[in-house]
Amino acid sequence: MRVIVLAFLKQVRIWFIFCLLICGGATGTIWFFWIRNKRVSMSFDNPLMGIAAPVVLALAILFCSHYFFNKGLKIARREGRLHARLQRYRSQLLLRWLLQAAAVMAALFMVIFTRNIAPFFLAVALNFYLLMTFPSKSQTYQHLDLESLKE
Repeated sequence: MRVIVLAFLKQVRIWFIFCLLICGGATGTIWFFWIRNKRVSMSFDNPLMGIAAPVVLALAILFCSHYFFNKGLKIARREGRLHARLQRYRSQLLLRWLLQAAAVMAALFMVIFTRNIAPFFLAVALNFYLLMTFPSKSQTYQHLDLESLKE
């Protein structure tokens, strides 16, 4: 039970930091491009929007997801309760992270080329779908048979 509670608390903390990163990045982008300097072109002529923004956002998603999963593994190893089933979910989680990063990068590139904000909302919807359908770390702990792992 302690492992599940610790995993839940870690999940809440990491997703709070992740939401702050996303909101801060969105606010900074809106301030820079629409309020501060309305003449800045949203195309590959501007290297910040064309290359750096999608790469930084994808790296932030991958870093937060990687950190989030590894903390759960460290908790499980410290408790001596690392189960084989948890290892099987690792490949599914890696696939989810790659799909999330690809969705965000594709949406940002479409926003750049079409100058339409609709692809960004599609990427957000796809990310929520991926979060709901793929198993999270807390779900992997729910699948463990903790009674058989007790000392």
